[in-house]
Amino acid sequence: MANYKLTQKADDDLVDIFNYGIEHFGVDTALAFYHELSSMFEKISSSPNHFQAVEEIRPSYRRAVFKTYSIYFIERHDFIEISRVVRKGDLRLILS
Repeated sequence: MANYKLTQKADDDLVDIFNYGIEHFGVDTALAFYHELSSMFEKISSSPNHFQAVEEIRPSYRRAVFKTYSIYFIERHDFIEISRVVRKGDLRLILS
């Protein structure tokens, strides 16, 4: 099994995404989207180098795209750190 950890900001991002989904699309759709999005973390941790390097944002950062969201992560010594999960192009959140 792949090894990854979410930062507090990434965890907060997921809560916000889930709550937005419930509010706009209903619980069932929000849950389905949340599970699809979360499954990306396994894919990322299994093959992190498969995803685009975005060193211009932060050194060693990579980005995986899932629908309208970008997942920013960094490869640590023994795990993948999922740093942020934000709408594509929302760089102000990544830099905060």
